[in-house]
Amino acid sequence: MKTLKKYLPYIISILMIVAAGIVKWQYKQSKHDSFREQRDQSMNNLKESLRNLGSGNTTARAR
Repeated sequence: MKTLKKYLPYIISILMIVAAGIVKWQYKQSKHDSFREQRDQSMNNLKESLRNLGSGNTTARAR
């Protein structure tokens, strides 16, 4: 039990670092998903505009 108390601050520190990494990763994923959603919406708007102009070319160029 004394050994556990001795290493408890280190264990807590490691868990905090891991938790911070997970939160950072989730934030990055959320930001990436938001960007993808916005890009897809922009592409859909562009395709709709091309249709409205009467253009037959509605294919989008690959990334």
